[in-house]
Amino acid sequence: MKSLITPIVATTIFFSSFIAAHDKASASTKIVSIYSKNNGTSFITFEAEKLPGCYSNRGAYISSGTDINKLYSTILAAKLADKKVTVFYNYNDVNSGYTGWGLCHIEAISVS
Repeated sequence: MKSLITPIVATTIFFSSFIAAHDKASASTKIVSIYSKNNGTSFITFEAEKLPGCYSNRGAYISSGTDINKLYSTILAAKLADKKVTVFYNYNDVNSGYTGWGLCHIEAISVS
């Protein structure tokens, strides 16, 4: 019984920390476009009204981090396969009235 409890506790802790790591999760949506610059940043747009509070309620940058290539690869694979995704994203601290691309950033993505 002890050997079963350890993986359950570890899994619970992992998902609890993942859930707390983002502000919002989108409804299921498809990726519309990927805009990548040569400086390593990528801006992703999704179907209309799927990312409330982000650029045009549909777009966000990929968050920078150590596994950004894995996140980008997952997004690209989902786009090429025409799969639906759920986007986990955070709001950025911006000046009141700002409406640019930098309103949100993507923390994680789940492919359906």
